[in-house]
Amino acid sequence: MSASPPPAGMPAEHRQLIAACGLGTLFEWYDFYLYGALAPVLARQFFAALDTGAALVATLLGFAVGFVVRPLGALVFGRLGDLIGRKYTFLATLLLMGGATFLIGLLPGHELLGAAAPAALIGLRLLQGLAIGGEYGGVATYVAEHAPHGRRGAYTGWIQGTATVGLLLALLVIVGTRAALGEAQFSDWGWRIPFLLSVVLVAISVWIRLRLKESPAFRRIKQAGRSSRAPLTEAFGSWSKVKGVLLALFGLVAGQAVVWYTGQYQALFFLTLQLKVDETTASLLVAAALAICAPAFVAFGALSDRVGRKPIIVAGCVAAAASYFTLFEALTRAANPALAQAQAAVPVTLSAGDCSVQWNPLGGEAGGSGCDAARRVLVARSVRYVQRAGDGPAQVAVGARRVEFAAGAEEAAPRALHEALDAAGYPREADPARIDRPKVLGILVLLVLFAAMVYGPIAAALVEMFPTRVRCSSVSLPYHVGNGWFGGLLPAASIAISAHTGQMLDGLWYPVAVASIGALIALLFVPETKDRDIYAGD
Repeated sequence: MSASPPPAGMPAEHRQLIAACGLGTLFEWYDFYLYGALAPVLARQFFAALDTGAALVATLLGFAVGFVVRPLGALVFGRLGDLIGRKYTFLATLLLMGGATFLIGLLPGHELLGAAAPAALIGLRLLQGLAIGGEYGGVATYVAEHAPHGRRGAYTGWIQGTATVGLLLALLVIVGTRAALGEAQFSDWGWRIPFLLSVVLVAISVWIRLRLKESPAFRRIKQAGRSSRAPLTEAFGSWSKVKGVLLALFGLVAGQAVVWYTGQYQALFFLTLQLKVDETTASLLVAAALAICAPAFVAFGALSDRVGRKPIIVAGCVAAAASYFTLFEALTRAANPALAQAQAAVPVTLSAGDCSVQWNPLGGEAGGSGCDAARRVLVARSVRYVQRAGDGPAQVAVGARRVEFAAGAEEAAPRALHEALDAAGYPREADPARIDRPKVLGILVLLVLFAAMVYGPIAAALVEMFPTRVRCSSVSLPYHVGNGWFGGLLPAASIAISAHTGQMLDGLWYPVAVASIGALIALLFVPETKDRDIYAGD
């Protein structure tokens, strides 16, 4: 693989520019991902009125809110980036993100504020989503517009790596704080420290970014009076422009998004929620994989300067889609062999006629149908089961043992099912002594490498698809629809699919399908852009 030249090979001004942009973007991703990494703790602090499963689901839905509003942030701040400039726009998003994150660290929990606590938490999460929605387009465009022709992939590859390093930093700060304080104090108040630390990181980033100059491309069109006065209308006001945005979304970004989130966030959730690995061990393993693979984002960005953006992105999507089921099956055997053995050895059947599609299979009200109650237990215990139609009350067969979810057995039936699963060898948590850590790490490294393949070249590809006048708006919207919706909603969609089918790995069909469709669209319709003059027509 061709690697990017080291930063020392760049002009001093460009090294400073990449360092300033990269550091600020890294800290913004750190802020954005803290919420997800601390979801179990936030569930206890802010959703204490709900049972444990429902509280976690509510917290994860709050996590998803930040992704859902990212396209709105892209429209608002993308427009400002095309109107007033790239530099001041990403300064504003940095301050918004840092302020919201700092306030989460100060926010009283449910014990003091009651129902206002989760409402305030979701409100701050909305602000985080708006901020990250405005950050990426401005920074990616700013760096690409400074890059010499033939080096855009290498330059923007440094920015692409900041999302992964931001997640790595969040995991390391959480693990370090937890180790220093102990679990009891961390759960009580220590979880606030990673959020409060953001004020220091933001202050450093703002000081550095204030020293940057505006993008030369934007300065030229501004001085020539050719900057757009209505960026959104110009970017999306005709079918030819909308078609370009849709090609970027479905041909490049949607596939990139599901591969990135599957390889990093979904891998972490899979280890903790489904394989029952303790949070510290899972975080350290994922952090190690992220650290090993962080340089690959720059390397694949630089490689795309030689072979093209499209071949690398398509290859990453195809490789991921072709291997996910094999890799996650192997991950199950390596991280929780007792669970893999129980899934293979003990047949479990759910017979019921009153099942509904559950988007919150890990929680919800204690009531509901017997089928829903049974599936909550089965999904929470990562059981592989077959579902059959039935006429009477829901019934679960665990080997030769049967548990009936009849009226009046709302408490007894789940307890009996847990006991049957215990007897069948389904573990309630992964045995730390049996975790094959080298094998788990190797699988995680492969998953993150796929993410680097699709993510390293994506910024350069998007920047090259759109003109300077509306580049911030045009880059930001498809990127944040793809990553915010296709990627950000992946954990909830995967769990819902698995709960509906009874097969723990069936949720992988979601990223496999999106990545495969994206690769096909890219092959057929998306042009190669690496040799384009991004200033043509300015």
